[in-house]
Amino acid sequence: MQPYIRTLMMAKPWDVFGGLTIVVKFLVMIMLVAGLVAAITAFIRRFNGGPRSGLLSAMGITALVCGVLGAAYNGLNSYIAYQMVKPVRFIVVFPSVIEATYVLMLGLIIWAISMWGNAGARRA
Repeated sequence: MQPYIRTLMMAKPWDVFGGLTIVVKFLVMIMLVAGLVAAITAFIRRFNGGPRSGLLSAMGITALVCGVLGAAYNGLNSYIAYQMVKPVRFIVVFPSVIEATYVLMLGLIIWAISMWGNAGARRA
């Protein structure tokens, strides 16, 4: 098994969060708060049959944008750092790829939850 596959299998979200820059950590915290509120609102709306929520949609889009921005910011920082050292092997780049993927997946999951909460709701 390749060493970077083992690294991916052993990576825990807390370990990945510890390696992020302060800007990306801030974006992840925004996404987690938006995700918690979106999940609670989505379940309430889904099971009570309430009208569509603009706030729920806004939280989902905000989380998606924060995920994309966090992944792009992390990728840009990694690209700048790796350009200073040549040649770069994939095993060196792989932790940055894991971090960017976790941040992007978190945003996508929160977006999906918010869209699911509005999917069955009636139009106001």
